[in-house]
Amino acid sequence: ETITLSGPVEIRWRVTGGQFQLSVIDAATNVRLSAGPPQKRKDASASPMVGGIKVGRPGDVKIEIKASGGWFVRAVQN
Repeated sequence: ETITLSGPVEIRWRVTGGQFQLSVIDAATNVRLSAGPPQKRKDASASPMVGGIKVGRPGDVKIEIKASGGWFVRAVQN
């Protein structure tokens, strides 16, 4: 799915699953613009993983998520 950004945004996540990585990809060229580091929880009792990345330009992007278990992502306009 393509998302159109009108300006700078921060994409934030909260993950309760085992593994998670988020990438932002230019929708027209499929070039990776930004990516969060791969994250992994050691066990189910560990605190949720949180993080965020900034995307500084407007335009059409795709969000690629590789995850196991539960997660929540939101985009916050700066």
